[in-house]
Amino acid sequence: EATNLYGYSREEFLGLSLSDLLPEQDRGRAAPRPAGLSDTTCHQLKDGRRIDAHVSSYSFLLDDRPSTLSIVQDVTEQRAVRAELEASEERQRIIADMTADAIRDHDLLTGKVSWSTGLRDLFGHDANASIDQAWWGEMIHPHERNAILASLDTALSSDAAYWMGEYHFRRADGTYASVLDNAYIMRDEDGRATRLIGSMVDITQ
Repeated sequence: EATNLYGYSREEFLGLSLSDLLPEQDRGRAAPRPAGLSDTTCHQLKDGRRIDAHVSSYSFLLDDRPSTLSIVQDVTEQRAVRAELEASEERQRIIADMTADAIRDHDLLTGKVSWSTGLRDLFGHDANASIDQAWWGEMIHPHERNAILASLDTALSSDAAYWMGEYHFRRADGTYASVLDNAYIMRDEDGRATRLIGSMVDITQ
Protein backbone atom coordinates (compact mmCIF):
# COMPACT_ATOMS: atom_id res chain seq x y z
CA GLU A 1 0.00 0.00 0.00
CA ALA A 2 2.80 2.43 0.88
CA THR A 3 4.68 1.69 -2.32
CA ASN A 4 1.49 2.24 -4.33
CA LEU A 5 0.89 5.57 -2.61
CA TYR A 6 4.40 6.98 -2.95
CA GLY A 7 5.35 5.34 -6.25
CA TYR A 8 8.57 3.69 -5.06
CA SER A 9 9.51 0.04 -5.41
CA ARG A 10 9.66 -2.02 -2.22
CA GLU A 11 13.47 -1.96 -2.27
CA GLU A 12 13.56 1.81 -2.78
CA PHE A 13 11.01 2.40 -0.04
CA LEU A 14 12.87 0.31 2.52
CA GLY A 15 15.91 2.52 2.00
CA LEU A 16 14.00 5.73 2.81
CA SER A 17 13.47 7.46 6.14
CA LEU A 18 10.34 9.42 6.97
CA SER A 19 12.18 12.69 6.37
CA ASP A 20 13.04 11.52 2.82
CA LEU A 21 9.34 11.73 2.03
CA LEU A 22 9.22 15.47 2.75
CA PRO A 23 9.63 18.08 0.00
CA GLU A 24 13.32 18.78 -0.55
CA GLN A 25 13.23 22.27 0.96
CA ASP A 26 11.73 20.88 4.19
CA ARG A 27 14.07 17.95 4.78
CA GLY A 28 16.79 19.89 6.54
CA ARG A 29 14.29 21.55 8.86
CA ALA A 30 12.48 18.35 9.81
CA ALA A 31 12.66 17.76 13.56
CA PRO A 32 12.76 14.24 15.05
CA ARG A 33 9.25 12.90 15.54
CA PRO A 34 8.50 12.18 19.23
CA ALA A 35 6.67 9.00 20.15
CA GLY A 36 2.93 9.34 20.17
CA LEU A 37 2.95 12.42 17.93
CA SER A 38 0.18 12.75 15.39
CA ASP A 39 0.02 15.57 12.87
CA THR A 40 -0.53 16.42 9.22
CA THR A 41 2.29 17.50 6.95
CA CYS A 42 3.21 17.71 3.28
CA HIS A 43 4.81 14.65 1.66
CA GLN A 44 6.32 14.38 -1.80
CA LEU A 45 5.73 11.36 -4.03
CA LYS A 46 8.41 9.88 -6.27
CA ASP A 47 6.97 11.65 -9.33
CA GLY A 48 7.13 15.02 -7.56
CA ARG A 49 3.44 15.37 -6.71
CA ARG A 50 2.62 16.37 -3.15
CA ILE A 51 -0.01 15.11 -0.76
CA ASP A 52 -1.27 16.03 2.71
CA ALA A 53 -0.22 13.15 4.93
CA HIS A 54 -1.54 12.50 8.43
CA VAL A 55 1.26 10.72 10.31
CA SER A 56 0.97 8.95 13.67
CA SER A 57 4.16 7.58 15.24
CA TYR A 58 4.51 5.04 18.05
CA SER A 59 7.64 3.74 19.79
CA PHE A 60 7.90 0.26 21.25
CA LEU A 61 10.32 -2.62 21.81
CA LEU A 62 10.55 -5.29 19.14
CA ASP A 63 12.73 -8.25 20.16
CA ASP A 64 14.21 -5.96 22.85
CA ARG A 65 15.16 -3.37 20.23
CA PRO A 66 13.72 0.16 20.23
CA SER A 67 11.45 0.48 17.20
CA THR A 68 9.10 3.07 15.74
CA LEU A 69 5.91 2.46 13.82
CA SER A 70 4.63 5.32 11.64
CA ILE A 71 1.13 5.13 10.16
CA VAL A 72 0.55 7.44 7.19
CA GLN A 73 -2.86 8.37 5.76
CA ASP A 74 -3.35 10.41 2.59
CA VAL A 75 -5.83 13.12 3.65
CA THR A 76 -5.38 15.42 0.64
CA GLU A 77 -8.95 15.01 -0.58
CA GLN A 78 -10.48 15.29 2.90
CA ARG A 79 -8.62 18.54 3.59
CA ALA A 80 -9.62 19.97 0.22
CA VAL A 81 -13.28 19.15 0.89
CA ARG A 82 -13.07 20.69 4.37
CA ALA A 83 -11.42 23.83 3.01
CA GLU A 84 -14.14 24.17 0.38
CA LEU A 85 -16.83 23.70 3.02
CA GLU A 86 -15.26 26.32 5.30
CA ALA A 87 -14.99 28.76 2.40
CA SER A 88 -18.63 28.11 1.47
CA GLU A 89 -19.77 28.66 5.07
CA GLU A 90 -17.75 31.88 5.27
CA ARG A 91 -19.37 33.14 2.07
CA GLN A 92 -22.81 32.31 3.47
CA ARG A 93 -22.01 34.18 6.69
CA ILE A 94 -20.88 37.28 4.78
CA ILE A 95 -23.98 37.23 2.56
CA ALA A 96 -26.24 36.75 5.57
CA ASP A 97 -24.66 39.70 7.39
CA MET A 98 -25.05 41.92 4.33
CA THR A 99 -28.81 41.39 4.03
CA ALA A 100 -31.34 43.20 6.20
CA ASP A 101 -33.21 39.95 6.90
CA ALA A 102 -32.65 37.83 10.01
CA ILE A 103 -31.11 34.62 8.63
CA ARG A 104 -31.02 31.50 10.75
CA ASP A 105 -29.07 28.35 9.88
CA HIS A 106 -30.41 25.35 11.78
CA ASP A 107 -28.45 22.08 11.67
CA LEU A 108 -31.25 19.59 12.27
CA LEU A 109 -28.82 16.76 13.09
CA THR A 110 -26.88 18.56 15.84
CA GLY A 111 -29.50 21.10 16.88
CA LYS A 112 -27.05 23.97 16.44
CA VAL A 113 -28.61 27.25 15.27
CA SER A 114 -26.67 30.30 14.09
CA TRP A 115 -28.12 33.71 13.23
CA SER A 116 -27.05 36.63 11.08
CA THR A 117 -26.71 40.13 12.49
CA GLY A 118 -30.23 40.83 11.19
CA LEU A 119 -31.58 39.27 14.41
CA ARG A 120 -30.02 42.18 16.31
CA ASP A 121 -30.71 44.88 13.73
CA LEU A 122 -34.40 43.99 13.25
CA PHE A 123 -35.44 42.64 16.63
CA GLY A 124 -32.76 43.71 19.12
CA HIS A 125 -31.65 40.20 20.12
CA ASP A 126 -27.98 39.25 20.45
CA ALA A 127 -27.15 37.09 17.42
CA ASN A 128 -24.03 35.75 19.21
CA ALA A 129 -25.94 34.45 22.23
CA SER A 130 -26.44 30.74 22.78
CA ILE A 131 -29.74 30.40 20.92
CA ASP A 132 -31.42 27.15 19.89
CA GLN A 133 -34.55 26.29 17.93
CA ALA A 134 -36.63 26.16 21.11
CA TRP A 135 -35.76 29.82 21.77
CA TRP A 136 -37.08 30.77 18.32
CA GLY A 137 -40.35 28.99 19.10
CA GLU A 138 -40.68 30.82 22.40
CA MET A 139 -40.39 34.18 20.61
CA ILE A 140 -43.47 33.43 18.48
CA HIS A 141 -46.66 34.98 19.86
CA PRO A 142 -48.37 32.45 22.18
CA HIS A 143 -51.61 32.60 20.17
CA GLU A 144 -49.77 31.54 17.00
CA ARG A 145 -46.97 29.38 18.37
CA ASN A 146 -48.56 25.93 18.24
CA ALA A 147 -49.90 26.38 14.72
CA ILE A 148 -46.57 27.68 13.36
CA LEU A 149 -44.51 24.94 15.02
CA ALA A 150 -46.94 22.26 13.79
CA SER A 151 -46.78 23.69 10.26
CA LEU A 152 -42.97 23.56 10.28
CA ASP A 153 -42.90 20.04 11.73
CA THR A 154 -45.25 18.88 8.97
CA ALA A 155 -42.96 20.36 6.31
CA LEU A 156 -39.87 18.77 7.83
CA SER A 157 -41.47 15.33 8.07
CA SER A 158 -42.69 15.46 4.47
CA ASP A 159 -40.65 15.82 1.28
CA ALA A 160 -41.15 19.59 1.12
CA ALA A 161 -38.19 21.71 0.04
CA TYR A 162 -39.64 24.99 1.30
CA TRP A 163 -41.67 26.30 4.22
CA MET A 164 -43.29 29.67 4.76
CA GLY A 165 -44.94 31.13 7.84
CA GLU A 166 -46.37 34.50 8.81
CA TYR A 167 -46.53 35.27 12.52
CA HIS A 168 -45.66 37.78 15.24
CA PHE A 169 -42.13 37.60 16.65
CA ARG A 170 -41.19 39.11 20.00
CA ARG A 171 -38.56 41.83 19.95
CA ALA A 172 -36.02 42.27 22.72
CA ASP A 173 -38.10 45.15 24.15
CA GLY A 174 -41.15 42.89 24.52
CA THR A 175 -43.16 44.27 21.58
CA TYR A 176 -44.07 42.08 18.62
CA ALA A 177 -43.10 42.46 14.97
CA SER A 178 -45.08 40.99 12.09
CA VAL A 179 -42.71 38.73 10.16
CA LEU A 180 -42.72 36.66 7.01
CA ASP A 181 -40.48 33.61 7.43
CA ASN A 182 -39.28 31.75 4.33
CA ALA A 183 -37.19 28.63 4.86
CA TYR A 184 -35.31 26.26 2.57
CA ILE A 185 -35.10 22.65 3.74
CA MET A 186 -32.04 20.59 2.83
CA ARG A 187 -32.32 16.79 2.82
CA ASP A 188 -29.99 13.80 2.61
CA GLU A 189 -30.19 11.09 -0.05
CA ASP A 190 -32.87 9.31 1.98
CA GLY A 191 -35.06 12.40 2.05
CA ARG A 192 -34.45 13.14 5.72
CA ALA A 193 -34.37 16.85 6.59
CA THR A 194 -30.84 17.74 7.72
CA ARG A 195 -30.65 21.52 7.59
CA LEU A 196 -33.00 24.50 7.51
CA ILE A 197 -32.04 27.99 6.37
CA GLY A 198 -34.71 30.55 7.15
CA SER A 199 -35.06 34.22 6.30
CA MET A 200 -37.25 36.37 8.57
CA VAL A 201 -38.46 39.66 7.08
CA ASP A 202 -40.03 42.35 9.25
CA ILE A 203 -43.29 43.31 7.48
CA THR A 204 -44.74 45.33 10.37
CA GLN A 205 -44.78 48.60 8.42
